[in-house]
Amino acid sequence: MEINVSLIPAAGAVCLLASVLEGWILVLMRYMRISSLKKIFPGYKYLVRSHVDYAIMAGLLFVIYLVIVSMNLPVSKAAIVALIVGAIYNPFGFLLQALKPDITESDSFMIKIAILIGFIPATYGFGAVAMAIILR
Repeated sequence: MEINVSLIPAAGAVCLLASVLEGWILVLMRYMRISSLKKIFPGYKYLVRSHVDYAIMAGLLFVIYLVIVSMNLPVSKAAIVALIVGAIYNPFGFLLQALKPDITESDSFMIKIAILIGFIPATYGFGAVAMAIILR
């Protein structure tokens, strides 16, 4: 697979689909009161956060793609990959908390490192695009 800017809206579509799926799960939990879903996702508020975060990431990816294309910005393959990984990985942390609400209260050093590492690709990807815009 070739890494190019066309992967950015594809990743946005993945984030949008994740958000829509989570939205349906939230509706089924809240209004249809499906107890089996409440057992799977005991951290309802974290599922809401994941749902909203995936929607935001989808919007950001779509807008970033349009800006890159309209301004004909040079964006490295590393920045594209980091942008995509970061946009998908960051909301995933909230999804994990929806499944296991006390995961961040763990004393596990590895869990804390995994959470912190998740911010690196998003920071680099979004930062690289922002710098490309500023330097244009």
